[in-house]
Amino acid sequence: MNILAYYGIYVVYLIFCIYVSTKEYKLTEKSKWIVVHLLIVFFALYSGFRPLDVPDTLAYVNIFNKDINISALISKGFALGRRYHSIEYIFVIIAQLFKRVIPSYKLFFIIISYVSSRLILSGTVACVKYINNEKENDSTANAPIISVWALYIMCFGLLYNCIAVRAGLTMGLGIFAIGYYLENKSWKRIIISIIIIVFASSIQTFAIVYLTILAVVVFDIKIEKKIYIILWSVCLVLLAANFAGKYIDELVQQLFAIKAGLGIDAFSSYLNEIDIRVAKQDWYRVIVEGLVVLVIYNDTDNRYKSYAVLNLIGICTIAVLYPINAVSRMADYFFLFIIPLVSSYLGKERKLTINKFIYYGVLFLLFPIQFIIVLQGSGLR
Repeated sequence: MNILAYYGIYVVYLIFCIYVSTKEYKLTEKSKWIVVHLLIVFFALYSGFRPLDVPDTLAYVNIFNKDINISALISKGFALGRRYHSIEYIFVIIAQLFKRVIPSYKLFFIIISYVSSRLILSGTVACVKYINNEKENDSTANAPIISVWALYIMCFGLLYNCIAVRAGLTMGLGIFAIGYYLENKSWKRIIISIIIIVFASSIQTFAIVYLTILAVVVFDIKIEKKIYIILWSVCLVLLAANFAGKYIDELVQQLFAIKAGLGIDAFSSYLNEIDIRVAKQDWYRVIVEGLVVLVIYNDTDNRYKSYAVLNLIGICTIAVLYPINAVSRMADYFFLFIIPLVSSYLGKERKLTINKFIYYGVLFLLFPIQFIIVLQGSGLR
């Protein structure tokens, strides 16, 4: 299949998801889960049968098809970030074990996409229910499940299910861990969530930032709208002044020294990819992500404010570290939480015309981000 035709199918699928999401207020929660499950199955099949010229695909196929000595990998240990041909050991081992059972890379991609999607959806819906103050297994709950999926497809689906598959899987594990804790807060769930996040970081190193996200929700860190606006404005000024480009070389040297002192293998390839120019996508993301949160900001709801903190951390990450090319994928772990914010907002008063207008406006603004990244190509993620 031609790659442009493949992307065209994605756009058609996205439009269909958006259409179905506008009708979900007529459905029971059980019906919503059935519909969204069918949507996920189709998308998993779509991701599995992608052309080899989709970015990163051929590199993953080559790793899958190689006969790799798993015992040799295990014997080298599992230090954070230890890799085999730019891919963390754990993911390589998962791929090799799968091949020994079913020697089909297409089926491997399908399963990875399906698992990632279910984890992301389950975790995000749990986050929405937390904002709405709905209890776990609440039969009266009416979370906008299909809207959550449509927003994910709009913002991240192509990039993290069809290209950056490791990052997509760890994104799913991370937000599932957060949602798992929020469903029923307890020390036991904190420990289990930490274990899940540590496992995720063994698959894709940057997932370790989910510990920061967990800390924000555990300690219920909040931010007022005025402070949000001030800090967002500061980030815009930093980008305009190209501030990070002036100190990044020294910072990278310090980070390499710290890594060497601690004996950490991780992040070396990321720190070697430096570009001091402020990319258009960085400007776009900082402006759009900030505006979207401001439009739906709820000054009376502390749970909204905690999620706004996560979005702001993503914005600050780009503003102060944008010369490191890989930072954009780390920021996405924080930007993912814009989906429960928007979905919760829509779910409360979906029938109002203004909310429908905002919904489509948000989709229109967020849509270009992942396509900009995809069309620029990517390195293994």
